[in-house]
Amino acid sequence: MTEVNINNPPPEGVVNPPPERVVVSPPERVVVTPPERVIVERDTTDRTSAATINFLTVLLVLVAVIAILWFLFTGPLQAAMYPAPPTNINVTPRP
Repeated sequence: MTEVNINNPPPEGVVNPPPERVVVSPPERVVVTPPERVIVERDTTDRTSAATINFLTVLLVLVAVIAILWFLFTGPLQAAMYPAPPTNINVTPRP
């Protein structure tokens, strides 16, 4: 069998060389002893602070979106939707 690696490509005419046979021996007996029960105290401060930061970020983004929409609908978009009527100035000439 020809050994194939990156530096030694397969010979011409061989597309995929056959895989080598792997012999697996029967598994040995494995003894697993469960660990002693350990009480883990969880520090929930990290999760609480992360949730608070996420909540404040959502509120900040929401306020920013509302401010941008308010600006658009009270300023530029309102002027485009409701244009001001033309101003008529009547000037009377001097006699």
